Amino acid sequence: MDKHLNPNQQTNMRDAHVADFLDRKIFHPKLAQALQQLEDILWQKSRPDIIVLTGPTGVGKSTLAKKLEQRIQERFDTDMPGQSDKVPVLHLSIFSAGSSTFNWKELYSRMLQQLSCVSPQLMLPFDTDDMMLVDEPIQLGRGAPTANSLQTALGKAVKKRGVRAIILDEANQLLLGHKAQEQSRQYEILKSLAASTNAVIILVGTYDLLSIQEQSAQLVRRTRIIKLPHYRRTDKEDWESFCSSLGTLASWMKLPRQPDLLHKAEYFYLKSAGCIGILKPWLDSAYEYCRGNGLNELDMDIVDRFSPESRSILTILKEAQAGEIRLRDIPLEDLLKYCLLGEKDYKDTNHNDDDTHRYSKTRQKRRPGERNPKRDQTGWGF
Repeated sequence: MDKHLNPNQQTNMRDAHVADFLDRKIFHPKLAQALQQLEDILWQKSRPDIIVLTGPTGVGKSTLAKKLEQRIQERFDTDMPGQSDKVPVLHLSIFSAGSSTFNWKELYSRMLQQLSCVSPQLMLPFDTDDMMLVDEPIQLGRGAPTANSLQTALGKAVKKRGVRAIILDEANQLLLGHKAQEQSRQYEILKSLAASTNAVIILVGTYDLLSIQEQSAQLVRRTRIIKLPHYRRTDKEDWESFCSSLGTLASWMKLPRQPDLLHKAEYFYLKSAGCIGILKPWLDSAYEYCRGNGLNELDMDIVDRFSPESRSILTILKEAQAGEIRLRDIPLEDLLKYCLLGEKDYKDTNHNDDDTHRYSKTRQKRRPGERNPKRDQTGWGF
């Protein structure tokens, strides 16, 4: 730092360097690959109704969602300049206020409010302030909008504003508090929303969203899954990409002595689970501490002080591995075997013990000494 600067100027410069580092988002290879897949699908005429972007926590899904929003807006501005009344993309984060069921009316309200804020000319058929929100329940009169009327109004507003994509971050919140049988209804509502708006619904969340694969065949057919996995140490290309990202982060640090983070690449990999979204906030804290205390270098003692707990990283790794197993496709041979099943084999495969128990007669309880009901023997018995 320039010694000719007074203390206040030096502090301002340190703050500016910290702010610059915190604001930077690294566009690493896996992020770029997933973004390209999303854009290729989104601009196809034969695009699906629902796109699921999934991956482990801390892998950068929210960063990717923001980048996708930016790309959609940039493409719209290039292809259709001067149309300020159009809103090509809606981007919301889903949250739960502890309710046992997801409040669709609240989500529809937020979407309509976002459209209204961007386009004040939009006239809604009701006052959104009169709506029942999750965190502020109020008594509703007879004229209060229903979920169906809100979805109808949203469909008209989205079409009017030319919305092409609706990005729902933290979309796994949709499934909280729902049993497996009820999750199908949540996805059916999303499919209905896509149909009423003509917009692609992009769900961004953890591997819990893969339950969509277990729903109806019609729903699966209308859905595309894009994965954003963590970097694997056993994959050479992944390891090189992780090290390259680590080196880029080190180059952004403005310190008298440039840190050599690559020398401890194995350590940074282990304590971040190969997730850039975990690595970056970790280095944010360590770098801010160095700048705030006027230190000349980022040593490993400071790095250790702000590192994530190993137990937490193990939990993330287990969830990541379990999710990637669910993402694996079945061999073509298994599909062929199922196609060649006979009618009897097909029934045996699709009826488990629970089904047999479900459709069997209920066993009646008898009083002590009561005969077991059966047909009495007739004739001579031969």
